[in-house]
Amino acid sequence: MSIASPASPTATAAALRKSAVSRYLQLAGLFRRRIESGDWPGRAAQSYRRIRRRNWRDGEAFMVSDLYIDERAYAALPPDALAQMTAMRIASELPGRQVADAQQELTVIGADLTVSQELSVRLGEPMARVVRVAVDSDGLRFLVTDGIYRGDAARLRVKLK
Repeated sequence: MSIASPASPTATAAALRKSAVSRYLQLAGLFRRRIESGDWPGRAAQSYRRIRRRNWRDGEAFMVSDLYIDERAYAALPPDALAQMTAMRIASELPGRQVADAQQELTVIGADLTVSQELSVRLGEPMARVVRVAVDSDGLRFLVTDGIYRGDAARLRVKLK
Protein backbone atom coordinates (compact mmCIF):
# COMPACT_ATOMS: atom_id res chain seq x y z
CA MET A 1 0.00 0.00 0.00
CA SER A 2 1.36 3.41 -0.90
CA ILE A 3 0.41 6.67 0.67
CA ALA A 4 0.30 9.68 -1.60
CA SER A 5 2.39 12.54 -0.31
CA PRO A 6 0.83 15.99 -0.24
CA ALA A 7 1.63 18.22 -3.19
CA SER A 8 4.67 20.43 -2.75
CA PRO A 9 4.04 24.11 -2.07
CA THR A 10 5.58 24.93 -5.47
CA ALA A 11 3.28 22.49 -7.28
CA THR A 12 0.28 23.84 -5.38
CA ALA A 13 1.16 27.45 -6.23
CA ALA A 14 1.65 26.52 -9.90
CA ALA A 15 -1.72 24.76 -9.93
CA LEU A 16 -3.42 27.77 -8.33
CA ARG A 17 -1.81 30.13 -10.86
CA LYS A 18 -2.94 27.88 -13.68
CA SER A 19 -6.40 27.77 -12.17
CA ALA A 20 -6.51 31.57 -11.82
CA VAL A 21 -5.37 32.02 -15.42
CA SER A 22 -7.96 29.53 -16.58
CA ARG A 23 -10.64 31.28 -14.50
CA TYR A 24 -9.56 34.68 -15.83
CA LEU A 25 -9.84 33.47 -19.42
CA GLN A 26 -13.28 32.04 -18.71
CA LEU A 27 -14.38 35.32 -17.09
CA ALA A 28 -12.92 37.37 -19.97
CA GLY A 29 -14.90 35.24 -22.44
CA LEU A 30 -18.02 35.59 -20.32
CA PHE A 31 -17.51 39.34 -20.05
CA ARG A 32 -17.03 39.61 -23.83
CA ARG A 33 -20.31 37.71 -24.33
CA ARG A 34 -21.96 40.07 -21.84
CA ILE A 35 -20.66 43.09 -23.78
CA GLU A 36 -22.23 41.65 -26.92
CA SER A 37 -25.47 40.54 -25.26
CA GLY A 38 -28.59 42.51 -24.53
CA ASP A 39 -27.71 42.88 -20.83
CA TRP A 40 -26.49 46.43 -21.39
CA PRO A 41 -27.88 49.43 -23.25
CA GLY A 42 -26.88 50.00 -26.85
CA ARG A 43 -25.43 47.62 -29.38
CA ALA A 44 -21.93 46.14 -29.27
CA ALA A 45 -19.15 47.66 -31.36
CA GLN A 46 -17.64 45.59 -34.16
CA SER A 47 -14.39 45.17 -32.21
CA TYR A 48 -12.93 46.33 -28.92
CA ARG A 49 -9.43 47.05 -27.69
CA ARG A 50 -8.85 45.56 -24.22
CA ILE A 51 -6.57 47.47 -21.87
CA ARG A 52 -5.62 46.17 -18.42
CA ARG A 53 -5.01 48.96 -15.92
CA ARG A 54 -4.02 49.21 -12.27
CA ASN A 55 -4.72 52.43 -10.37
CA TRP A 56 -2.65 53.68 -7.44
CA ARG A 57 -3.30 56.12 -4.61
CA ASP A 58 -0.66 57.12 -2.06
CA GLY A 59 1.71 54.45 -3.38
CA GLU A 60 -0.80 51.62 -3.01
CA ALA A 61 -2.73 49.80 -5.76
CA PHE A 62 -6.45 50.14 -5.05
CA MET A 63 -8.09 49.01 -8.31
CA VAL A 64 -7.47 46.79 -11.32
CA SER A 65 -9.65 47.04 -14.38
CA ASP A 66 -10.17 45.87 -17.89
CA LEU A 67 -11.16 48.69 -20.20
CA TYR A 68 -12.88 47.67 -23.43
CA ILE A 69 -13.02 50.52 -25.93
CA ASP A 70 -14.34 50.51 -29.48
CA GLU A 71 -11.33 50.24 -31.84
CA ARG A 72 -12.38 53.39 -33.70
CA ALA A 73 -12.69 55.31 -30.42
CA TYR A 74 -9.29 53.99 -29.31
CA ALA A 75 -7.70 55.42 -32.45
CA ALA A 76 -9.04 58.88 -31.51
CA LEU A 77 -7.61 58.87 -27.97
CA PRO A 78 -5.09 61.58 -27.10
CA PRO A 79 -1.64 60.02 -26.49
CA ASP A 80 -1.66 60.44 -22.69
CA ALA A 81 -5.35 59.65 -22.10
CA LEU A 82 -4.84 56.14 -20.69
CA ALA A 83 -2.22 57.32 -18.21
CA GLN A 84 -3.99 60.52 -17.16
CA MET A 85 -7.75 59.94 -17.33
CA THR A 86 -10.37 57.74 -15.72
CA ALA A 87 -12.40 55.56 -18.06
CA MET A 88 -15.57 57.64 -17.79
CA ARG A 89 -13.60 60.84 -18.35
CA ILE A 90 -12.16 59.24 -21.49
CA ALA A 91 -15.73 58.45 -22.57
CA SER A 92 -16.97 61.98 -21.94
CA GLU A 93 -14.02 63.70 -23.65
CA LEU A 94 -13.60 61.51 -26.73
CA PRO A 95 -13.49 63.67 -29.86
CA GLY A 96 -16.58 63.15 -32.02
CA ARG A 97 -18.45 61.08 -29.40
CA GLN A 98 -21.16 62.12 -27.02
CA VAL A 99 -22.29 59.93 -24.13
CA ALA A 100 -26.04 59.46 -24.57
CA ASP A 101 -26.44 56.75 -21.91
CA ALA A 102 -24.21 55.45 -19.14
CA GLN A 103 -24.87 52.76 -16.57
CA GLN A 104 -23.02 51.24 -13.67
CA GLU A 105 -23.42 47.97 -11.78
CA LEU A 106 -21.81 47.23 -8.40
CA THR A 107 -21.32 43.68 -7.11
CA VAL A 108 -19.49 42.54 -3.97
CA ILE A 109 -17.11 39.66 -4.75
CA GLY A 110 -14.19 37.85 -3.12
CA ALA A 111 -10.64 38.43 -4.34
CA ASP A 112 -9.36 35.60 -6.53
CA LEU A 113 -5.68 34.69 -6.76
CA THR A 114 -4.89 37.17 -9.55
CA VAL A 115 -6.62 40.10 -7.88
CA SER A 116 -5.17 39.25 -4.46
CA GLN A 117 -1.68 39.42 -5.97
CA GLU A 118 -2.30 42.58 -8.01
CA LEU A 119 -3.86 44.48 -5.10
CA SER A 120 -1.92 42.88 -2.22
CA VAL A 121 -5.00 41.58 -0.40
CA ARG A 122 -5.86 38.20 1.09
CA LEU A 123 -7.47 35.56 -1.09
CA GLY A 124 -11.26 35.84 -0.71
CA GLU A 125 -11.16 39.33 0.82
CA PRO A 126 -14.30 41.37 -0.03
CA MET A 127 -13.91 43.51 -3.14
CA ALA A 128 -16.20 45.83 -5.07
CA ARG A 129 -16.63 44.96 -8.73
CA VAL A 130 -17.92 47.89 -10.76
CA VAL A 131 -18.95 47.54 -14.40
CA ARG A 132 -19.54 50.78 -16.30
CA VAL A 133 -20.96 51.13 -19.79
CA ALA A 134 -21.06 54.18 -22.07
CA VAL A 135 -23.29 54.39 -25.15
CA ASP A 136 -22.97 57.11 -27.79
CA SER A 137 -25.75 59.04 -29.54
CA ASP A 138 -25.80 56.42 -32.34
CA GLY A 139 -26.64 53.70 -29.79
CA LEU A 140 -23.16 52.13 -29.90
CA ARG A 141 -21.70 50.68 -26.70
CA PHE A 142 -18.27 52.26 -27.20
CA LEU A 143 -16.74 51.86 -23.73
CA VAL A 144 -17.10 49.19 -21.04
CA THR A 145 -15.01 48.91 -17.89
CA ASP A 146 -14.83 46.01 -15.47
CA GLY A 147 -13.08 47.32 -12.37
CA ILE A 148 -12.30 45.58 -9.09
CA TYR A 149 -11.67 47.87 -6.12
CA ARG A 150 -10.11 46.93 -2.79
CA GLY A 151 -12.89 46.68 -0.23
CA ASP A 152 -11.22 49.31 1.96
CA ALA A 153 -11.08 51.76 -0.99
CA ALA A 154 -14.69 51.45 -2.18
CA ARG A 155 -17.58 53.67 -1.11
CA LEU A 156 -21.07 53.97 -2.50
CA ARG A 157 -23.30 56.88 -1.65
CA VAL A 158 -26.83 57.05 -3.01
CA LYS A 159 -29.24 59.91 -2.43
CA LEU A 160 -32.49 58.35 -1.23
CA LYS A 161 -34.64 61.44 -1.06
